[in-house]
Amino acid sequence: MMFSENHIVSLRQMKRLLVVDLFSATSLVLAPVVCRLAGTSGIFAIAAGCAAAGLFAFVLIRIGKNFRGSYGDYCKETLGKWGGAIFMALYCVRLFLMAAMLLAVFAQIVNHTFLTDIPRGVLGTALLLLCVYAVFKGLETRARMGELLFYLAIVPILVIVVLSLPQVNPGRLWPITFLKPEQAVEEMENIGGVQGFAWASVITFSMFSVIEWLLFLKPYVRKTQKAAGAVAAGLLWPAVLNIVILCVCIGIFSVEGMNRESWPVVILMQIVRFPGGFLSRQDGLMLAFWMTGMFMLIGGNIYYGMESLKRIHQKLCKPWMILFPSLFILVVFLGIYLQDATRIMIRFMTFIYMPLAVISPLILWLAGHRKKLRESCGKKDGEKDEMG
Repeated sequence: MMFSENHIVSLRQMKRLLVVDLFSATSLVLAPVVCRLAGTSGIFAIAAGCAAAGLFAFVLIRIGKNFRGSYGDYCKETLGKWGGAIFMALYCVRLFLMAAMLLAVFAQIVNHTFLTDIPRGVLGTALLLLCVYAVFKGLETRARMGELLFYLAIVPILVIVVLSLPQVNPGRLWPITFLKPEQAVEEMENIGGVQGFAWASVITFSMFSVIEWLLFLKPYVRKTQKAAGAVAAGLLWPAVLNIVILCVCIGIFSVEGMNRESWPVVILMQIVRFPGGFLSRQDGLMLAFWMTGMFMLIGGNIYYGMESLKRIHQKLCKPWMILFPSLFILVVFLGIYLQDATRIMIRFMTFIYMPLAVISPLILWLAGHRKKLRESCGKKDGEKDEMG
């Protein structure tokens, strides 16, 4: 093994793992989608969506204080054996579906912008095999990789942003206006105005809803009483970077120019040049870092999906059981990889993934609160009977 395996994750590792996961999921996709829905007001839509994600993370931390063991065990304690099993089954199916869609997005973007000669099916299948192998290495290995990738992914982005600032036209950013419906592209169903702003905020929150992994990560984190600060920092970095990327892209391309391009963030990487011709294809370098981040993100979905699967029944804890989820992910991927995978993923996250991510822990919290009330009432009744 590359790293030791003691099942412990530090707060610093957790924070950087959050940054890598959230930024990998949003860096190339969020800016163009938000711009097409809300125009320059998308800057505030990202801020609103990230603020909602911060509130959601605060709720998850509060829920996490109710259990010391794994999240799956807490579900079974609260909902009963069968109720907890059904709960975990919903989690693992949702996470495996998300992994398949991220594979399709990965294959779509890489095939469209970088490795144009390699079929999407080959790209996605190869990455799936790597992710499945990484799952065997355990959680700490994933945390250490996230710690290493933090600087490799963030520093080059900051350098490109700084180098692109001279080309930014501030007049394209001010005044802040809502995108008119007639200006919206057809794939966004001509949504604009306040409605477009609202949808942009919801989509941002949906993309950041993978923060729900905190519930699975909690038992392995040291000093959980100080986790709130690390989680806040882990959310703040991707939020600020996405806002900066959107501002730079609008300032260089304009709203109309961004709406005409499929991947404006990749084009931004292509037009920025390092001084002295240090790198002629920094877009390839940046995509390499993004691909590594996607490897981490997809591997995370598979890892936490397997954690959920193991809690359904003891017989599912065998290592070779990962073959069945892998085949499921591959079948779903092959069913959508030739379509507009990015649009499918955004719809899935907005209408299925995010609602379930929010509702599931809230149901669990209410069930746990009700169970405590019953236990306290039972104790009071018992004390009355003894006194009587």
